[in-house]
Amino acid sequence: VVENVANDVVRAYYVSVRSQSGCFSERVPVTATFYALPTAPTTSPINHCGIYENLTLSSTPNVNTHWYGDAQGENEMSNTTVDVTTTTTYYVAVMDEHQCKSVLTPLTVNIHSIPGQPVTNTSVCKPAGNISLTAEPGENGTDCHWYTELNGTPRSNPYQISNAGTYYVTSFNDNCESEPVTVTVTNIPNAPSANDVALCAAGNATLTVQNPEYDLTYTWSAYAGLTQEIGTGSSLDYRVSQSGSYYVTAKRGGCESSAKTVVVTIKDPVPTPELASVMYACDGTATLPENYNSYSLIWKNVVQSVLQDLVVNVSENSSAVYTASYMIDNCESQSVSVTVFYAAAPSITNIANGSRCGAGVVELSASA
Repeated sequence: VVENVANDVVRAYYVSVRSQSGCFSERVPVTATFYALPTAPTTSPINHCGIYENLTLSSTPNVNTHWYGDAQGENEMSNTTVDVTTTTTYYVAVMDEHQCKSVLTPLTVNIHSIPGQPVTNTSVCKPAGNISLTAEPGENGTDCHWYTELNGTPRSNPYQISNAGTYYVTSFNDNCESEPVTVTVTNIPNAPSANDVALCAAGNATLTVQNPEYDLTYTWSAYAGLTQEIGTGSSLDYRVSQSGSYYVTAKRGGCESSAKTVVVTIKDPVPTPELASVMYACDGTATLPENYNSYSLIWKNVVQSVLQDLVVNVSENSSAVYTASYMIDNCESQSVSVTVFYAAAPSITNIANGSRCGAGVVELSASA
């Protein structure tokens, strides 16, 4: 018996046989060899998040190894590529050329739970200034990490930002991190700029955004609460029957601005000029009046062309029709028709001159 064989030990012994008569045979030498056990292989524990598929077990050294599923080395594994679903310990030994097996070395594969994805708002509308992004960790998570790019530097939760853009958030625990959730942060647009509208009468009002931006959607509403949408677009023709206020907002993605109020005013109607319906062109020539009640009249002919010259000519035994209106605060009145008839000028005959001495009355006379 040899204990603690650190190196191979060879011992020589002799054997003889004694017969029943007490005689010994010649002594024959025999050799006992004690082989040192191979050095046990080394391993390092493996930590993995979630199921580890197609793991090839290995050790140092990784030749002449035998893997076992039990600590006694009784159940040798035929396949060293395994799928590990829960924390499991495997055992490995080295077998040398003498079929001597080393002490078993354990290899523990630790399977850790992957946290569920965090709970957060994936679409955030950002006003001016800084805001904080926040998230709640998913199942098995202890807290969250924020990233400005995938696989970048983690930031703590909540995360204060000053710029719109795309951000990523994960749940983590002591060992593992979840798949990221993408969070899109969009700047809330400024309220659009739009001018008030003045109409001369009920009808279509053109509601227009000043300097519209191509990436914004403009929505028009009839009430301040934005409950009645009347149309979309940077310009909208909308029929109005009375003065009132309308509201327009700008939207980028799901982020909507405050409303801009646009006041539509229907002006009081311009009074119709009170002109005589008939005029006469003496010897075919008449001058249409330029003003009415201190307002300039607009004269048009039968084809509605504006007259540049108010002196009109009418042929003998004929007439011409003109219309007159005037403009107040860019609003035109209803027009009135004036018919100009030809009229022959009378001839003066039998003129009688008069005279007297000194101051007094002189009688003149004429007849046509």
